[in-house]
Amino acid sequence: MEKYEKAKEFINASDMERAFQMLMDQMDLSYDGAVKSKILDYIAELYSELFSENELDELIAVYSLSIMKRARDYGPEIMQRIANRTVQIMEEMKELEDGD
Repeated sequence: MEKYEKAKEFINASDMERAFQMLMDQMDLSYDGAVKSKILDYIAELYSELFSENELDELIAVYSLSIMKRARDYGPEIMQRIANRTVQIMEEMKELEDGD
């Protein structure tokens, strides 16, 4: 299998397409299937450029582990909770500064 195809396999294993969709949603950007396809092709090209075939095999193996799948499933919740807590901390710090 050529490196580009390995990179596409990694994109599937890592659920990068879902991550890309979430990013586009957060940025409030809309796009059609052709744009999505071109961007995912670019990502595959980038990974095939940066990683050897053996490294891509390792990435595929790691991202195929059930614990990685579980971590990806929790990804959106984790990021939302981090964002919420960040806002709370920033508000608390501002209140402390304003109180001085």
